Amino acid sequence: LTLSTEKDGNLSSQEHRHLLKILFAHELQKTNAAPFTWNGEFSRESVIILSQHAVQGKLTGADTALARWLVYCHTHCDLPLDYRVFLPILEKLKYTVDNSLLNAEEETKFVEVGQIFSQHCIEFIRKHRQFLASDPEYAVQLESILKCLQQVQYCFNKIQGANE
Repeated sequence: LTLSTEKDGNLSSQEHRHLLKILFAHELQKTNAAPFTWNGEFSRESVIILSQHAVQGKLTGADTALARWLVYCHTHCDLPLDYRVFLPILEKLKYTVDNSLLNAEEETKFVEVGQIFSQHCIEFIRKHRQFLASDPEYAVQLESILKCLQQVQYCFNKIQGANE
């Protein structure tokens, strides 16, 4: 039996997602974010808290990217975020998948949430004429959606290929 102040990596990741969820909800409430407007910016204080927690929990870039992916996607179901927010996260996750840095449980979470996210994207595409007619900014959203879907599909294919 050894005594240690180190936490289990799974617990640290779980705690980080919970902390991110709380701070993210605070940011959305503070800015009174409308659909498709949140740009991924956190207050300086929130960034410091999240960074410190990631360092103390010895979380990797892959861990924090997966946490953002999971939390943002869940929120996106209730309040659509600016799709440009997802692109840098998906690029980090693409690197993570390419280098097999996710364990099986994390891959499963990514795929499950990715399927829901993809359905939201497809629904937006189906209704794009409604959105585009009301605001030209939605053309940017449509472009970002297509890029996101490409990244998600790439990761799905890579994960599926690695598991065969």
